[in-house]
Amino acid sequence: MITHPTKRVYPVAILMLLTGVGSSPVLAEEPAAAVQETSHPITNELIGRILKDPSRDYSSVSGPDDCSNEALYHGTKEQLGKYVASPMENQEALRNYIVSGKEQCNCTLAIIGKNFNILLKDLGTDISQVPCT
Repeated sequence: MITHPTKRVYPVAILMLLTGVGSSPVLAEEPAAAVQETSHPITNELIGRILKDPSRDYSSVSGPDDCSNEALYHGTKEQLGKYVASPMENQEALRNYIVSGKEQCNCTLAIIGKNFNILLKDLGTDISQVPCT
């Protein structure tokens, strides 16, 4: 007995539609509007952990090329804490704080450490704009 080729196509087509192979995900939903975030949650979490680290205190970052006095250390830590709590609102303030002087920049660098460049990138600043040593 010879079967017509179209009789085999219909069951296969129905099977494909039922399993989802025939449906296109492109038509399922329109893309949502892109939301641009300048701050990365991972960076904020990292800075938050650095600020809460009990082994990091003024004595661990004091020095002529780091935090030159304890008031500067606490002021820098406060600026970083505000940024972690609300990055979008405090991004400009932290950027201005870092570029405002060599002492503020050096203290921030001493507290943040090797992740300083990541912070600068999040703030929209590059290393050539900061007065650090």
